[in-house]
Amino acid sequence: RNRTRYIHDRDLRTWYQEAHRQRQIDTFSKIKHLTQGKGIPPTFILFGIDISKMPTSELRYLENRLRDTFAFEGTPIRWIAKRGIR
Repeated sequence: RNRTRYIHDRDLRTWYQEAHRQRQIDTFSKIKHLTQGKGIPPTFILFGIDISKMPTSELRYLENRLRDTFAFEGTPIRWIAKRGIR
């Protein structure tokens, strides 16, 4: 069930703002938009950054917060970054 869970953009935006507020990191400020893609495993698309330049610890922080908030235990989470805003 966790592999097929879909989070609406509005809820993701609220979650992201809270995660950013709790941990002020410069890379997070560069993320202009966040959405969930279709498919399995759950895939989240970050707009506005180059994910290869994002430190692993920061991406791991986001993943852990996402798992805690939306119950994604037991399933991998995939991240994709796109340079422009959709």
